[in-house]
Amino acid sequence: MDLNGDGKLNFEEFEAHHRALVDRAFAAVDADKDGFLSPGEVGGDGDRADLVAAFDRDADGRLSPPEFMAPKE
Repeated sequence: MDLNGDGKLNFEEFEAHHRALVDRAFAAVDADKDGFLSPGEVGGDGDRADLVAAFDRDADGRLSPPEFMAPKE
């Protein structure tokens, strides 16, 4: 995580590591690799439209990578 090798973790390094983890998680759940998460992909063994709705800011019924990061306000 210490990208500049100074022995310390600064915010930019932490943020880069966190972004990489989130990107990998999103890609792992995006079964059809269309760049969005559907209720079926989010639900694993069942449809989770309720979970998608909690994050779906543009109300298109799927989650984009930015929507995946944070719930609607």
